[in-house]
Order: sequence, then structure tokens, then C-alpha cells
Amino acid sequence: MTDFNHVPSLVLFLIGFIFTIILLISMAISRSGFLTSDLGKWILALLVVIVIGSLGMALGIAGLMFYPDWFSLISLPNQIYMAFRFPIGVAVALTNFQIAMERYFLICHEKSVPRQIVFWIGVHAGLTIIILWVCAATAETTNYRRPGGDWQRYLTLVCILQYMALAFGGLTYLYAKTYFHVYKMLKDMQDLVHGNDSEQNALRMRVLTNCILMTLAFSTCYSMEAVITVYSIVSTGFTVPDWLDSLATTVMSCDTIITPLLVMHLHSNVFKSSFIIGSILSKGNKSRPSQINQSQGSQYATKTPKPNISNKSPRSSLH
Repeated sequence: MTDFNHVPSLVLFLIGFIFTIILLISMAISRSGFLTSDLGKWILALLVVIVIGSLGMALGIAGLMFYPDWFSLISLPNQIYMAFRFPIGVAVALTNFQIAMERYFLICHEKSVPRQIVFWIGVHAGLTIIILWVCAATAETTNYRRPGGDWQRYLTLVCILQYMALAFGGLTYLYAKTYFHVYKMLKDMQDLVHGNDSEQNALRMRVLTNCILMTLAFSTCYSMEAVITVYSIVSTGFTVPDWLDSLATTVMSCDTIITPLLVMHLHSNVFKSSFIIGSILSKGNKSRPSQINQSQGSQYATKTPKPNISNKSPRSSLH
């Protein structure tokens, strides 16, 4: 019997898959130098994860829709689906965190994240994914949100909680630090920069809006699924109601569309012609501190010049 509760999430995952593929093609043919920066590479990695996750989740949901008995009676489909869902969740959390950290370092320290930090975070993520695979493969289960066995579910819970803290807490902390740094910097330089205060207020609001958008997008799309997964692991007798299962999956599937849209919004210069971008950038000539300007410029250069006061508009300088 076909289960149509998952039709919305299946459609959204497929749309997100196609949309992100188109976005990746657009990035590949762009000659802006965006992909030569660390930030650009992490955004590319996030979009690749979304493509892989969208296709894999669509296949898993199709199995749930057309072969529900497999997932209620047979362990192998649940183990395979779980072995895909959990690592993809880790990859999404990791790439979002790395993007937030890269923005923080570019704006607050005028440099990319140190390689040692990136390396050890990557090692930790790799070990976590291996542990999740081992937990999924070594114990039979008929619940793709909870591995079976005596120790597998506790180890899985520890891994999931780590990345929930990294994603939800880490994103909030880094974007908050980024905003307050910009706010403090502009406030300290008001005596040095003689310009329109409304321009600086607009800049602060742009930074604040972007930080809120990135944090809310991830939290909204994944918080419900994260809570259900954790509760399923700690409560062995709990079975997710069908309506809640489909709702959580549908909300999660929205990220495959929201994240590419945010990438286009925050990095519109990559996806618009130079004529359009040039006309936008030429509109303002108010003063601004170049430390903010470097958050955009350092995407395309390996060396960052010393801070100075520029006469270009700040509106397009922050991602």
C-alpha cells in the first residue's frame, strides 16, 4: 500500500536537487574567482552535500512510500537509510559551521580560518561518520532513526548531540560574535568617518539580517528532526506518529531550497552579470572602514591589506 504522507517532502527534495544542480553549474561557469577562496569552497561543499542529501533522501522516501512493509519488518532498509541520514546530517552541520566560522574570521580577523583548526574539525567529523556507520551496520533495527543493539544507540546519541551543539549553538555564537564585532567597530569609528549615519545603520542591519537568516534557516529546518531523533534513541518504545514523521521530513526538505536561495542572496555578485553588479556598486560613495570591505574582498585574495578608510559603498561588502 502506497503511503502518500511523504509526497510533499519527496517533491521538495527533488526540486531542491534540481535547483542546486543549476546553482552549481552557475558557480562553475562564473569567472568571479569565488571558488578560489576558502569561503567559496565551503559554500560549494555545502551545495554538494545538499545535492547528495536531496537525492539520497528522495530515494529513501520513495522506498517508504512504495514499500512501507520493508521498513516495518526488515532491518536492512532501515540500516541503509540510517547509515545515510546520520552522516548527511553531520556533513550539513559541519559545512554550515565552517561557513559561519570562515565569515567570522574574515570579518573579525581579516584572514581565513587557520588550517590546523579546519584539519582537526575534519578529522573529528570523519571519525564521527565512521562511528555512525559502524553503529548502523552492527545492530539490526526496524527504526531508521534509532540503531538497535546495547551500545550502538548510546554511541549514536553522543555523536548526534555533539553536532547538534556544534550546529545550533556554534552557528548562533559565531554569527552573534560577527554582528557585535561589526557594531562595535562602526561605533568606534564614528568619530573618524564623517558620513551619513543612516548608511552605517543600514550596514549594521544588513549584517544582523544575514546572521539571523543563516541561523534561523538551519535551526528551523533541522530542529524538529533533531528532537525526534534524540527522543527516539532515548525512548526505545517510542514510535513516531505518521503525521509527525512526514511533517518533520517535509520541514527538513525545505532546507534544500532555502539554503541555495540564501547563497544566491548573500553572494549575488556571483550569479549576476558584471553590468548589473557594477550599477549596484556604483550607487553609493559613502565612507566606510575597510575592515568590513575585506570580508568581501578577502574571498578572492590570499593576502589582505591593512585597514584603511575607503570611499565605496558598504552595502555590498558583507556576506
